Amino acid sequence: MRTYRLAHPDYRKIIDLRDYKVLIEATIIGICPGAQLQVNQDNFVILTPITKGEAIKIGRALAHSILGQFCLSRPILFVGR
Repeated sequence: MRTYRLAHPDYRKIIDLRDYKVLIEATIIGICPGAQLQVNQDNFVILTPITKGEAIKIGRALAHSILGQFCLSRPILFVGR
């Protein structure tokens, strides 16, 4: 299980990721078919195990989407644990 939240602390307070649920789900399922995830107001959780390479691909794909406007700096959109 991996949890991701926006890297920029100010955007975490004002951006509701549920508004981007379709985009986030489509991106993750496109890279990891069959992945189960949960999108919350301030984070999203990938419930199925993914590799580091898949996590990198997901991050890059989301950073190049409309969510890229919320990047702390261009390569850093989400931080995960």
